[in-house]
Amino acid sequence: MNASAVVGSGRLSQLQSTLFCSASLLALLPGPQAMSGGRRIFLRAASVLCYAIAAFSKETSGGFLLVIVVYLAWTERSSGLGWVKRTALVIAPYLFVEAVYFALRIPTGAMPPAKVYFLQANLIRNLGLIVASAITPVSSVITATAFHRRNLPMLLVIAALSALTAAIVIVGIGKSDRSRMGLLLLFLAAVGLAPVIPLQHVSELYSNGAMPFLALLFGVGVGAFLEDRRWRTQAGA
Repeated sequence: MNASAVVGSGRLSQLQSTLFCSASLLALLPGPQAMSGGRRIFLRAASVLCYAIAAFSKETSGGFLLVIVVYLAWTERSSGLGWVKRTALVIAPYLFVEAVYFALRIPTGAMPPAKVYFLQANLIRNLGLIVASAITPVSSVITATAFHRRNLPMLLVIAALSALTAAIVIVGIGKSDRSRMGLLLLFLAAVGLAPVIPLQHVSELYSNGAMPFLALLFGVGVGAFLEDRRWRTQAGA
């Protein structure tokens, strides 16, 4: 079996799922108050369609379903039971897509969740691996190879670059007035990763579900850092 073909196929399905999950969420961003009746129906239908493509691309799209549920529950909020009913109706098509996906997946002989998900030490290990892959500016393969070969200079360089990346983002967000946005993006990234953290094994590919939010988080942090006049003055000097 061609290992590169397997890796390429897995990466493609992950990226395709992330792309259409992002499109599904973007179709909802105008908010119900900003959309007329016809436009609202069209965008909602487009959102559900994009999510269906994402779900059938990779099952880890379930993390984005949680993000969509949180977003719709927030935008549809109001007082009284009408809010609960209206939110349930809006969320129902996405839940239906997930139900159809798993109904079609079970007869294929796929492993049941009990053999895939574990609530043990793998939670901490997986979380650490995904966080490391998010802030490490090199491939996890390079890092793992350096670790197994005990290449200390390479490991020190990777650690320094990772620490510098994290520091720039944290300092940048701290200097800006977007700290709440940063916390929100971090929360959404965690929600998007929820379905993959309990898996028995993960790789850097599984962090793709959080990448849209982490990319915005990095953009906010690095952008604020670069916009700082003192930094620009020192860099110019």
